[in-house]
Amino acid sequence: MKSSMKVWNHDHFWNIHQNISKIEKEMNDLDRKKECVRLSEEERECRRSLQEEFWRNVVFKVSLLKQKSRSNWLSEGESNSKFFHIMGNWRRKNMIRGVNINGLWKEEPNDVKEEALKIFKQIFNEEQ
Repeated sequence: MKSSMKVWNHDHFWNIHQNISKIEKEMNDLDRKKECVRLSEEERECRRSLQEEFWRNVVFKVSLLKQKSRSNWLSEGESNSKFFHIMGNWRRKNMIRGVNINGLWKEEPNDVKEEALKIFKQIFNEEQ
């Protein structure tokens, strides 16, 4: 089963980078041609379909990279490794360190939680 999956993966996903490059080249060729002469209806339709295919491949590539990063986290993230520390430091950058409450900077977690609760109650309060 594993060997069959590897063959299938190679056939369908291995060439994603080359597919994107090939599509970009074809779109660029059509764009250069468009600068010199008017494209036929078939060429315009081809350009549209290439663009759709390009975006499908890009979205797929991003999804694949995201899945690979999760796989790396599962295999390397729990072992106190360099990868674990890099990910921890990256997450620290995304942390909310405090909020400005009525002109005063508050960093205490309870103060931040209370202010967030007040804001959400104001936003989501149902009027009669």
